[in-house]
Amino acid sequence: MFEGISTHWKRLSFRWQQKAVTNNIEQHNRLIINLLYLIENQAESYLPMLSFGRDSGLDVIWKELLETIEAIGQTRAIGMGVVSWIKQKIIGVCLQHF
Repeated sequence: MFEGISTHWKRLSFRWQQKAVTNNIEQHNRLIINLLYLIENQAESYLPMLSFGRDSGLDVIWKELLETIEAIGQTRAIGMGVVSWIKQKIIGVCLQHF
């Protein structure tokens, strides 16, 4: 699984500028989903950690934490895109007046 993720990332790192934004976002989401699966698979192979976590609910919480972190990251990226767009518009308006 790691080799597939690594290969996917290498392909994207060379071609992302030639692709549409929507394609890049979709590919990013696929990479993240696969990374989350990889982390889950690795965690499941370490059974003592999972058996300890089941009693306290940690076996579910760590997965939710990773998904939440990704959602926060995507929200931040969207916010930065909006801020950049607004900044570009403001600079454009200022340049027209000078």
